[in-house]
Amino acid sequence: MDAQLLGLVLLIEFVLAVSLIAPLGLSGKFSNRPTLGISVWFLLFVLSTLAALTAFLIAASFIFQSYFNLQAGGNLFQILVISFAPWLLLGFGGVLLAITNLRLAPYFDRREAALDLDAISTPTTERFEGVEIRRLSLPGYFAIAKSSAIYLSQAALELEQAQKTAVLWHELGHIRLGHQFFKGLSSFAMTVAPWFLVSRVFNYELTRLCELAADNYALKRVERQVLNRARRLFL
Repeated sequence: MDAQLLGLVLLIEFVLAVSLIAPLGLSGKFSNRPTLGISVWFLLFVLSTLAALTAFLIAASFIFQSYFNLQAGGNLFQILVISFAPWLLLGFGGVLLAITNLRLAPYFDRREAALDLDAISTPTTERFEGVEIRRLSLPGYFAIAKSSAIYLSQAALELEQAQKTAVLWHELGHIRLGHQFFKGLSSFAMTVAPWFLVSRVFNYELTRLCELAADNYALKRVERQVLNRARRLFL
């Protein structure tokens, strides 16, 4: 049990470290290497999730161990102390996470509105690199990519050809680089644990790095000046 308690403490410390260090130490980084940044944030998210699940399983295992010890006639007080110890550690870890959120939350306050793209778009006769282009019924300049289509507002569809092509290559980059999976993962994190700062920063960083990676994908095919002119219209 000593080894299990030590493992539980280390797992809690790891989750706390990621929750604290990642937002402060990694946020805003990887601008020059967005693909690496996506991989790092994805890895930290997976490791933190596995660590949290493992910590919970270790705590749950103490219940079964306590039951068998009671059946064997062990000391009741000692068994109860050992049984509740891991849950107290988990509770303490949760309190520390809450304090971390309260301390750092003012630095990260970002919200996104989800749109039903199919409901506010209509098909066009255009295709780009085999991908369907749909017209968004929204004012202003909008361009959004999903796995099966690129959605452009009317203003974006009427851009001069060079800028429109740059926008399309950028959106196609999102599709080709699999950004929808990562964005879905970050949305899942925000849905499951929106109160955790690390979930919010994970969502923010993945969005930012995916945009940079899509820019790099487009810049292999279009001039930076053209892409920059087009991007300024979408801000």
